[in-house]
Amino acid sequence: MTEERLKAEMLKGYHFFHHPDLPTVGILRLDTENENHFVMVTKEGLQHLAEACLKHADDLKETQ
Repeated sequence: MTEERLKAEMLKGYHFFHHPDLPTVGILRLDTENENHFVMVTKEGLQHLAEACLKHADDLKETQ
């Protein structure tokens, strides 16, 4: 399946949790309309994600 054919739900919210046992990882919860997705992340991974989000945010138009 190509990227153009993927169905994606709108991101409704997120929350970051510190891992209770591992200080080098965290858990990022991404909330969509129908479900929540949990992803383990490192500091480096979060920094790369933040950079990518900022880059792609510039590609989108503002909502009115």
